[in-house]
Formats: sequence, C-alpha cells, structure tokens
Amino acid sequence: MGGFFLRSGETVSRNFNACLLAVLKLHQLLLKKPEPIPEGCIDFRWKHFKDMNQSESSSVARGRGKNKRIWTYYEDEELIKSLYEISLDPKWKSEGGFKNGYCFVLENELKARLPGCGLSAIPHIESRVRHFRTKYGAIEAMLAKSGFNWDDNRKMVQCEKQQYEAHCKDNPDAKGLYASGIRGNLNKASQHFGRMAEVMEMEAKKDQMQELQEKSVVELTRLGFGGSELLKAVAVFVKVPNQTMMLFALPETLRREFILNMIADEAQRK
Repeated sequence: MGGFFLRSGETVSRNFNACLLAVLKLHQLLLKKPEPIPEGCIDFRWKHFKDMNQSESSSVARGRGKNKRIWTYYEDEELIKSLYEISLDPKWKSEGGFKNGYCFVLENELKARLPGCGLSAIPHIESRVRHFRTKYGAIEAMLAKSGFNWDDNRKMVQCEKQQYEAHCKDNPDAKGLYASGIRGNLNKASQHFGRMAEVMEMEAKKDQMQELQEKSVVELTRLGFGGSELLKAVAVFVKVPNQTMMLFALPETLRREFILNMIADEAQRK
C-alpha cells in the first residue's frame, strides 16, 4: 500500500490556512457586489423574491383573532407625520374632525413615502388611526386624574402600580401602558405626544359628532318626524353641527318645536 501512496508532509492546519489565504486574496473576484433588480425584470426567478422586502418590513398575523397587519416603526412614523400634515390642511379639516375620504389621502401619502408598503385606506390605515386614537385616549384619561404624570424623557406614564391596576378595571384600554414606557408600535406616538394630541383630538371630535348625528336621527323619529321633514332636519344638522348639540341640550318638551323652527328658518334662507 505504501508503494502506491506518498504521505504528504503538510498538515491539515497548513492546508486550511493555505486555502483561506487564497480566498482572502481572491475575495474581490469571488464576492460580487449585488446589483439592484430593475422593476421591469422578466426573469422568472425574480417573481419568487419580488415581495420579500415588503414581507420583511411588515407582516400580517394569521390565526384566530390575529388577522391583522403588523405595522413597522417607520410605517407608524410616516403615518403620524402624514396625519399631522393633513390636520393643518383646511381642505381636510371640518368642524367635527376630518372630512370623509381623508384615509385615502393618507394612503397616497404613504405610497409616495414608502413605495411598496402595501398599505390601503381600508382596513389598514383606518384601523391604525383608530388604534392610536384608543391608546391616546387611554393616556389622556390617565393624565386627567390625580396621581398620574407623564415622563417626557422615558415616554411613559408615571403612577403607583396599585393606582394603575385600579384604573384598568374600569378602563381596559389602558392595559399595557404601565412602567415600561411606550414600546414598539406606540413608541413613535409617544415621541410625538403633543402632535398626536392635536390630531387625535380632531379624531375624537369626529367620532363624537358622528355618534351625535346618529342619535339625532333616532330622536327625530321618536318625535314623530318622517319623510321630507326628517331629511330637511338631518340636512341642517350636517350643515350646522351645533344645532345637533342644541337639540339634546333642550328639555324634551321643547325639542319638537325647536326642530320645526329650525326647518322653517332654513326654508326662509333658501
């Protein structure tokens, strides 16, 4: 056997080091810098990887009770910026909050800022704004009470744990907001707390006004209004929201007369 094979004088370690040295010397040739793939690429292999960046940046949780999109830090950041910008735009401001269709404006803004994000007005953006509104409302409710303070450096509500737990019994939306700062998808909201306050107050007003309008239709029906009279009264409420609030501020015995006078005054203006 020894006549057929010649034993090498090199050790495994030496051979390994020699190969490693060769790879290091040739790394510029062996390691090719990746080139960006053009949008119109027709290579069939590309279709399997085309949406990989999007799936890495955000995802959708599946399963019972989890059929929702998981937003990234940067998506939340751009959403809040866009919300604040349209809150300053008179074209989208209304007396009760934002005008209808503002979520589609946000959709276009996010498409421009985050190409390929896949965020749509309904259900993604509408749901996310509602989520922020709920959490902002929970923070605002805590800060309105004695013993709750806001630490602007740590981005968290400060209070005694026992007091917080007692608060959560009547306010379940406040769960998860104690002792650890506002993390993850709420972190950006807390960093823009003042800005979020302005935007979310508009959203809260919008919800209150919508609820009040729905309540007014029920009240009009109860007072015996129907057909054209009901439609005329509703049209005034949409045009002058303060009239809706005035309706419920009056005693029930005066509400029907108030509606009749309101309809008559509107007819005279026309």
